[in-house]
Amino acid sequence: MFTGIGRRPSTVQHLKVAATREGKLVAIDHEGVSTASMAAEPPTRKAPLQSLPPAPGDPYFPLTIGTTAAYACPNVAARDKRVRLNIPPIAMMRAPGEAEGNFALESLLDELSYELGVDPIELRLRNYAEVHPPTGLPWSSKALRECYQVGADRFGWARREPAVGAMRDGRWLVGYGVAGVTFTHYQARCQARATIRRDGTARVCSGATDIGTGTYTVMTQLAAEVLGLGMDRVTFELGDTRLPRAPEAGGSGLTAALGSAVHNTCIGLVAAVPRARRRRFRLAAAGLRGRGRRRPGRPPGARRR
Repeated sequence: MFTGIGRRPSTVQHLKVAATREGKLVAIDHEGVSTASMAAEPPTRKAPLQSLPPAPGDPYFPLTIGTTAAYACPNVAARDKRVRLNIPPIAMMRAPGEAEGNFALESLLDELSYELGVDPIELRLRNYAEVHPPTGLPWSSKALRECYQVGADRFGWARREPAVGAMRDGRWLVGYGVAGVTFTHYQARCQARATIRRDGTARVCSGATDIGTGTYTVMTQLAAEVLGLGMDRVTFELGDTRLPRAPEAGGSGLTAALGSAVHNTCIGLVAAVPRARRRRFRLAAAGLRGRGRRRPGRPPGARRR
């Protein structure tokens, strides 16, 4: 069961880091080696920033892709290799590649914090990436700094003793740890449809799925906010192939893709309602009704020749 249905690749990773005594990163070198099977199926995913073409068969899950964008470091080298073995195919299992590479990088950052005598959270804040490191472009949104601060307050980080084994609860050893998370952006093409009913309620739909990630709730909230309605006045429908096309729920990408489609569709609907009202007013003033055109005084059944 645990091998026949696919799993994450096994990995061997080598990392080196250089930093100043003040805790500013100078260089990161990350090499990852992951396993692949002898399968002949075509790859199902193309990873951005991949340095090597995917080998025929298993999908390609780069280990080092998060390292390139994790911290404000002027020198970063990231390399991925794959080794083919007689093992079951590699499959998409909970952030394969990214999660494993992120764990290795953050473990090294923790070791560096002890070597320098700098608090692990403070070390990450000193190397916080205010812009996207590979491109220099601004983030569309980023709240990691606030996450560090709020998490530290709620978990009582100030009470943490950095020495190993220094914190106890009776017979239990207590450890506090922290890690940053870097995950790649994934947003597929998506469509949605929105309708305002005569009773003032709204129906929004798309052919997406909800596998327990809260798609129903999030899209209802989003549509209600854009349309200016209460959530009880909005119905969101999904899970039907007759509805507008949507991508799969995976890669942490459905909410971004579907949310954009729902947002843009509802914005367009809000803009269209005043135009429709103005058109009805003009039609009424001109003596026109419905889809057919009629001049004032002309019998309803008469046609223009």
